[in-house]
Amino acid sequence: MGYRLTGPAQRDLDEIEQYTIEQWDILQAIDYIEQLQASFQLLVEFPDKGRIDEAYEAHEVRKFPLKHHIILYRIVGDDIEILAVPHGSKDPDNYLLNIGEP
Repeated sequence: MGYRLTGPAQRDLDEIEQYTIEQWDILQAIDYIEQLQASFQLLVEFPDKGRIDEAYEAHEVRKFPLKHHIILYRIVGDDIEILAVPHGSKDPDNYLLNIGEP
């Protein structure tokens, strides 16, 4: 069991890291990325922890909040596929459509 990041999810993490470095510092960025990664691992261990997103129910996309971001993921076999990690100020119900997922 594990998790994998889609291209859009990796871009989100890169943007989160860059923004956090610019606004605070590298240590804060490292800490927040580690928190996100710990949340990904938590979802591997407890995949039903996130709630099904009604906008993507047919694709079984789930939402899991962490601070100012929302982890959008789905269960694929024994693994977790992280689709995106948008900021909470973005509309997560339309976010995946805007990036071409699912």
